[in-house]
Amino acid sequence: MNSNHLKLPIFPLNTVLLPYEVIPLRIFEDRYKKMLLDSLKTDSKIGIALIKDGDEVGGLAETYEIGTVAEIKSSEKTDSEEYYLIMEGIDKFAIHEIITTTPYITASIEILQEKKQTISLDSNELEVIKMSFQNYINYLLNIQGEWKKTPPVPNDPIKLSYLIPQLLNLNLTEKQHFLEIHSYKERLETSLEYLNKEIIDLSKKLNTKMTMQYGRN
Repeated sequence: MNSNHLKLPIFPLNTVLLPYEVIPLRIFEDRYKKMLLDSLKTDSKIGIALIKDGDEVGGLAETYEIGTVAEIKSSEKTDSEEYYLIMEGIDKFAIHEIITTTPYITASIEILQEKKQTISLDSNELEVIKMSFQNYINYLLNIQGEWKKTPPVPNDPIKLSYLIPQLLNLNLTEKQHFLEIHSYKERLETSLEYLNKEIIDLSKKLNTKMTMQYGRN
């Protein structure tokens, strides 16, 4: 089998996981406990895919074709036989074929490599996006009353293209759309559109908050 084609257990969730994103998960269903234990015996990797139709708990769920390979970074078993996990997205994948659905979904998947850029993002464009992202984070911190220095923004455009959607105010369908974009340039340009809109909304909220807190001059 090609190194980009793998067999992977699939965990259907009402969550979109992006590459480089870290999320906590709670495992309590028997079938997913088995999936977890089987994965820990091999490579500690599970495919996370957003549910398109069906429920997260109980019956079978149909997922979107594009998901993210997640690596289990830590696993803790509780007294009630549940498991608490920390998962990190590492690669994007496409489901080619469902191999089995019992006791959990296993699929033949292809790891999706980042699409080669015919027109790359120049340094000026990247700086504009980074500055907008820093501005956006500042607004978020200020509204929350956290007046502290903005954390560093990654220079790697691929990492940045997945980091920004993690913090944007997106619904699941919008976040899935970001996951399915195969070009970091397009992800960053789409991110900038969202950033500009949200910065306007956040600036209005911050002005309202400051006016209520300190009154008009």
